[in-house]
Order: sequence, then C-alpha cells, then structure tokens
Amino acid sequence: MEVSKKIESYLSSFKVAETMFKKGVINDGELRKIEAELAKKYGLPSNSIVRIDLLSSLTRENMNSGDINES
Repeated sequence: MEVSKKIESYLSSFKVAETMFKKGVINDGELRKIEAELAKKYGLPSNSIVRIDLLSSLTRENMNSGDINES
C-alpha cells in the first residue's frame, strides 16, 4: 500500500474513534490506545507529522473543553 493510501486509511479509521470519543463511548485513554494501534497497523512511526498534528489537535481540543483525562 502506498504511503498516501496508508495515511488516508489511518485518518479515516481514526475519525470513527474520534466520533466515539466525542459521543462519550470511549475515554481519552482508550482513544489514544486506538490511535497507537491504528498507527502500528498503517505503519506510521511515532514521529510522523500526521500523528503529531493529530494528537496535538486532540490535546488542544480537550484543554479548551476541560475534558482532559489522564489515562
């Protein structure tokens, strides 16, 4: 699978988990575990700009809403 397809698949899969998080189905810790598994599945390293940007935006959203849950 080419890199752009891997990133697209990772992001679309993560969007499902993010929706579950926003609906309260899963918590912050579970969302981060899912993200890590998706990154592993699609071969994205921990220093990938895609992952860094995504996780940074999540942290900012949680800080703004006061929903940070350290897990």
